[in-house]
Amino acid sequence: MIIVPADFPLIETERLNLRCVRENDVDAVYYLRSHKKNMQYIDRPLAQSRTDALSHIQKLLKGIAEKLWVNWAVAEKESDELIGFIGFWNFQQELREVEIGYELHPDFQGKGIMSEAANAVLTYGFEKMNLKTINAHLERENNKSVALLERFSFKYDPSFKDEEEENLIKYYLTKAVYR
Repeated sequence: MIIVPADFPLIETERLNLRCVRENDVDAVYYLRSHKKNMQYIDRPLAQSRTDALSHIQKLLKGIAEKLWVNWAVAEKESDELIGFIGFWNFQQELREVEIGYELHPDFQGKGIMSEAANAVLTYGFEKMNLKTINAHLERENNKSVALLERFSFKYDPSFKDEEEENLIKYYLTKAVYR
């Protein structure tokens, strides 16, 4: 069993609890990770079983414990049911820069939930972590994600090129622009 640091940042918003993922979230994680449409822009194999989902949870918890990333489970406040993820990784300490990523259960998309979670996490990143820049790498066709990023004043970086994934694009947001 992996122990999550006591200082894991819990964030509460109007409708959400952003908390650490738990092993008992396995069914929700399995659904998210096995849903073809939900995973179409995430470069990972689909979960084939609850065991795959549990392995993913354990990987997330290990990375959190080792401070490789901060990955919040997006949970409905009333039920505490996991409905998605949002987090920071690819920390570049010397630049005070991270990458953000997120995913949301299809039944909850289009309701402002990820905007609410992103607002809280971006604020946390710039104010509590003292980040200078938050980057996002995404598939060019991921229009919903592009719209979310642009809503928060992320800027497209036309100079970014990924040699392995030519369809990958980059957006970034600096602390100076955010709020």
